[in-house]
Amino acid sequence: MGFLTKRIKDIDVQLGLAAITSFVIIGTSAISFIRHYSYRIFYTLHIALSFAILPILYFHVKYLRIYILETAAVYIPLVLQRYTVKQYRGSATVTLVPSTSLIRISLPATTLPRQTTYRPGQHVYLSRPFPNGTSSASFSHMNPFSIANLPLEDSPRIELIARELDGSTKMIAEAARRHEGSSLNFLLEGPYGSATKFPDLLDYDHVLFVAGGVGATFTLPIYRDLLGKTSNNNDSAKGSEISGIEKDAGKTRRRATASHVIRKTTAEVGSQQTDEDSKSVSNSKLSFIWSVRTVEDATWGLDAIQQQNGSIPEGFELFVSGKQKESQSSIPAAAVYGRPQVKSVVEKVFMRSDSQRVAVLVCGPAALGRDIRREVGEWVWKGREVWWHEEQFS
Repeated sequence: MGFLTKRIKDIDVQLGLAAITSFVIIGTSAISFIRHYSYRIFYTLHIALSFAILPILYFHVKYLRIYILETAAVYIPLVLQRYTVKQYRGSATVTLVPSTSLIRISLPATTLPRQTTYRPGQHVYLSRPFPNGTSSASFSHMNPFSIANLPLEDSPRIELIARELDGSTKMIAEAARRHEGSSLNFLLEGPYGSATKFPDLLDYDHVLFVAGGVGATFTLPIYRDLLGKTSNNNDSAKGSEISGIEKDAGKTRRRATASHVIRKTTAEVGSQQTDEDSKSVSNSKLSFIWSVRTVEDATWGLDAIQQQNGSIPEGFELFVSGKQKESQSSIPAAAVYGRPQVKSVVEKVFMRSDSQRVAVLVCGPAALGRDIRREVGEWVWKGREVWWHEEQFS
């Protein structure tokens, strides 16, 4: 006991105990129920202790110092980059989506530097709103939000859709109610996300998107991007085919009028056939399953798809899990009441062919992700090639 009593007073032992305590707190606060109870506690402890543990270990024992210096050489520039290069001040218009608990946050694209671009599926960190005249917002109160629109589409704005819960989203909603129609000041950081590392999804025979609630803010922009690419590819193919028909027609322009009518009819038939092929290519390539509580929860996404595509494409299915309130006439054609049958959804995709390569992207409640993973996993065990990505936010 005398030795322990003496050693406990030494600075290296005290620093070692402080380091052990820090690691225990970091690990304990990462336990699922604690993280879900208060993400803010989890986040704050991780940031504070991860930073504090470097000097503790540096002065604990000499032989650790080279590794701490190497860590600091990487960590400090990254922190400086976050707070000096990737953070921007800007104003946003915040509106409450009627009959829902959703918030729409619209920021001008000029909030980002001109050279900064983002890809569908990326996210940004947004601070709590702060009043005019305030120098900055708290860095520790920034939360991730998926960018819900395509890069610089018709309106050069960044659209974020969030559900009002406790914490930052509640503060944003309350500020929107107090300052209805006014712009609010935010700090924006990003964009971030692994979407920049995704493979070319059109290389796969089929792409399945599954979203629950506001999880569609991640999957829907990627789906719309692919929808636009397949449409453009088919339009190019259509143009080449019609051009070839017109060239052939030009060689026999001196023939009788009846022959000209026949050639014109052939071109029209070819155009119609190409339109049908375009639809079949798009429809057979992409499937989108979206489960929401009410139809209103999906209006922002349905409007975006219809504005881009003119109509809801085949392969897009909307499931409304809440109690039926709307009249049948107000339900979109693609929507049905009830929850998606996960097994049926997955089988429908994988039973198209024995050799199709399938990409699956999921974002939504953890239970939905587990169900999809389980059903897809059965096909993986059967030898099917699957690329899987699940986006989760705690």
